[in-house]
Amino acid sequence: MTISTTAEPSRRAIYSTYTVGLFANGLTDLLLVAVPLWALSLGVSPTQIGIIVGVRHVLPMLFAIHGGVMMDRLGTGRVLGVMAAASVAMVPLYPLMPWFPALLALQLLTGLTTNLSWSGAQTLMAQLTKGDATQLGRFTSASRIGTFSAPILVGVMWDWGGPWAAFAFGGVWAVGLGLAVMAAPHLAPARSGPPAALGNLMPKLSDYIETFSLLAIPAVALAVAVTLIRHTTSAIQSSFYVVYLSDIGLTGTAIGSLIAVVEVSSAFGSLASGRAVRLMAPHWLTLALTVVAIALIAITPLLGSIVAVLAVAQGLRGATQGVIQPVLFSSISKAVGPDVQGGAIGLRTTANRIGAIATPMVMGVIADGAGIVESFYYVGAGLIAMLAVLAFIVRRTRAFAP
Repeated sequence: MTISTTAEPSRRAIYSTYTVGLFANGLTDLLLVAVPLWALSLGVSPTQIGIIVGVRHVLPMLFAIHGGVMMDRLGTGRVLGVMAAASVAMVPLYPLMPWFPALLALQLLTGLTTNLSWSGAQTLMAQLTKGDATQLGRFTSASRIGTFSAPILVGVMWDWGGPWAAFAFGGVWAVGLGLAVMAAPHLAPARSGPPAALGNLMPKLSDYIETFSLLAIPAVALAVAVTLIRHTTSAIQSSFYVVYLSDIGLTGTAIGSLIAVVEVSSAFGSLASGRAVRLMAPHWLTLALTVVAIALIAITPLLGSIVAVLAVAQGLRGATQGVIQPVLFSSISKAVGPDVQGGAIGLRTTANRIGAIATPMVMGVIADGAGIVESFYYVGAGLIAMLAVLAFIVRRTRAFAP
């Protein structure tokens, strides 16, 4: 279905975009469970696990802005289609390449395709709803169905059939993403230009300069900074949280279920985001809840090995993150023009990836030197200190004055 970006979206357009978000976000979380388990089975060191998990964010960090600009220029649906097809081809290859260098190469490529798929789903929703926080909250909540079910299912597949079954299931999930993209609305490009021109496909310095200039808008700058810090909790969860739980004896199914708890509670939190911004200013809301989210994952080693206790902490963290994400999403979308929605989301994704690259690597080095338990405490304290500095800056910035 092809519709204009200025037309009122139909229910079919909205719901089909929800489905794209479901499969795109779910594919990311599926790999965030399967890949650390695969790395552990290969006997690599904590530092190498940190590198394996972190490297998947390198290309998105470099090309998220370019991908977003391509969505604005060529149409979000076209870019999504290419990313989905590439994921279908690459995800099942993991068990065929049980070597550290090959695993790094696959992580680089699937990191780009899965991250641009999720960015594309967000861009499509922002274009359809014009940044409405309530609608974006519902979209985020719907996408959590994928991030809830995918970790559980891949954990079950891992326990049942090992890496072959887990990554084959990942390939099937990627096919679902491709079918969802085909059914989604194909909006007219936000910027004019010949879509087939080779020049439109190559990264341009001017595009990066234009996109980074959005950081001059205080609301965008704060949202990007909070996004970078907030996303470190997901980076911890997808790396040393999985490693730690495996070390204390939890099964793949139990680990996947704990990650799924975050996604379920996050779905409910996202539905409350529209109401939350009416009770507290968005900047203070996101800062306060990000502190809570970081603290809840940093105390993981203090919670023991009882799954129910770990699930309560995961549920509380998921609820806070569920509120935060649509608020940050809406803040950026409303602060920029309609013709740079993809680029703005690419900017936010770049911040995500910086945190996602640095956090596992830093934790890996700390874990090798002081231990995995201590790495949770040191990283958590450092991130909360960074948020305290941000809060001080916000308090002294006129743009955020009541």
